[in-house]
Amino acid sequence: MGKLWSSKELRVLEEMYPCAPRFRIEDALGRSWGSISGTAKARGIHRNAPQSARSLRTQININFFKRWSDDMGYVLGFWFADGHMTHGTRGQYSIGFCSKDYEHLEAIRNALGSAHRIYDKHDGSYRLIITNKTLWGDMKALGCIPAKSLIVTYPRVPSIFLASFLRGYVDGDGSVGFYTNRQVPSLRIVGTSSFLEGLASQIYEETGVATSKVYIHERRVAFIRYTGLKAKCLASWLYEDSSLHLERKYLIAMRFLDWIPSRFGFKQRVITPKMLDLFPSLVQRGDGYAYAAPATR
Repeated sequence: MGKLWSSKELRVLEEMYPCAPRFRIEDALGRSWGSISGTAKARGIHRNAPQSARSLRTQININFFKRWSDDMGYVLGFWFADGHMTHGTRGQYSIGFCSKDYEHLEAIRNALGSAHRIYDKHDGSYRLIITNKTLWGDMKALGCIPAKSLIVTYPRVPSIFLASFLRGYVDGDGSVGFYTNRQVPSLRIVGTSSFLEGLASQIYEETGVATSKVYIHERRVAFIRYTGLKAKCLASWLYEDSSLHLERKYLIAMRFLDWIPSRFGFKQRVITPKMLDLFPSLVQRGDGYAYAAPATR
């Protein structure tokens, strides 16, 4: 006897079975087509003609990844953190995004000009899945690959869009918070070693914030970390004027900007001329201590 159907699954069946493509129904329910069609027949749910390929193509801005923009950089960065892409045996080219925040996936869907459904995966997370060969090909040209978790490398990002790309990646695979009882800002980013090495290098090139070495967690997870003033500077760069972001991380990043190092014994910090140029607002916030320029040789 098969697994009993929950009331939630039956609601999804009633909503999707008449018109949605078969592969989307299977993905949403995680059941075999035989079980799905049999249950639908038993409940008197009839299947109409599925949406045409032309109709599906109109549900997405197929040019979204052809030209860099702030929104494109953000969505691409989030995909590198919490996305996937597949090339199915039936010739389907799909890209997907996963998040525990439904509203965040809605914002990404809106940026993509998409009308695709966001699926509840019954484990507290949600998935946005888009099947489109053009988008798939454009993303692959940007360095996206199937089964990326252990092998993805860093794609060189145009300087002007690095902040948007990094904000998207941090919103997916980063943590923004305070550590120790001294409440020191901390920005931590996980990924593959090769990806993080390239990312840390470009962050330094563009911001002057000291580069982070790649650490390996005891569970063999690679990460880079910025704390204190470095985390505060990066929070300003990434979030202060952003329109597309994960709200809960944005709110914590804004608290970084009120962190005053001198309250915690940080009397002086070396800061590069590039940092002073890029983050003038930090000096103007009344941090209560002197910035020291790096010594000249």
